[in-house]
Amino acid sequence: MLFKSMLFVILSSFGCLRVAQVHADTPPDETPPVSTAPSSVEPATFHQQPARVGDRVAQHVTTALDLQTTILQSAKVANQSSTRFSRQQKRFIEVLEVVEGRAKKAHVTFPLSRQHAPENGVSSPETVQCVEGKSYIVVRQGNRLVVTDSSGAIPPQEEFSLVVNSLQSLGLPSPLVKYLLGRTVKIGEQLQLPKQIAEEMLGVDGQLGKAEKFHLKLQELKMVDEQPCAVFVATIEAQGDPDNPVTLRARGEVLIQINTCRTVSAKLEGPLRMSTLEKTSEGEFEYKAQGTMQVAIDSQYGYAAK
Repeated sequence: MLFKSMLFVILSSFGCLRVAQVHADTPPDETPPVSTAPSSVEPATFHQQPARVGDRVAQHVTTALDLQTTILQSAKVANQSSTRFSRQQKRFIEVLEVVEGRAKKAHVTFPLSRQHAPENGVSSPETVQCVEGKSYIVVRQGNRLVVTDSSGAIPPQEEFSLVVNSLQSLGLPSPLVKYLLGRTVKIGEQLQLPKQIAEEMLGVDGQLGKAEKFHLKLQELKMVDEQPCAVFVATIEAQGDPDNPVTLRARGEVLIQINTCRTVSAKLEGPLRMSTLEKTSEGEFEYKAQGTMQVAIDSQYGYAAK
């Protein structure tokens, strides 16, 4: 069903919201400042460090959609239901090769990768996805990623797609980092990201619609895991078009390391609406859905000297 496919596209896209870095992309000769506790009143100036062989990140990504769905057949209500679609994934990434300060090759393991997708409104247990418990080598080659499994073979299409979807930003400059790098921000200051950057962050191919608003307001500065961090309140609004009829509004916190521009966590939630029309041999069906979307991305960074 087209409508259900759209829901999964939304889940996948929001789960890959490009705020969580698996790499850095500053020139190799730039040295980040020494970590010191940030002042509660002084502005924060954002820096970054280049990727290094041995850089590691453990990420936990969860996404969920709580939806109320109405199906109209010939303008009459044919069905109404409430469902919850969800996905969660844990991944461990280690950089194996760096070119010009950017990660080009990485090893990724998926300790956990599951989804919950009720069929016809009937509750069902979580489904284990095909990448869970497996490891892969991922290499950035221009605009594409090359993926091989632990035996060196190209994995089946379903595995390949899940790996690529999870690591699509590997080796690419982060749009958020490009915006923040070198910028000085005061407590209470609100940043309005250019639409082009906001749309890059909303996922691949505009699946979440076109960005109408993407604001970041610096709320506070604090130390997290011995790193000075900035806590931003994020506001996102996206509007679809006839081919992508999704309206999204989300708000939440984004925690970013000041000295590295790495995103430590992002937790966003807000209302979502969508509708679509399907013509079949049984008649014309209109699908309407509204509800709440939630996404949380938590990252822990480390380094294994080589």
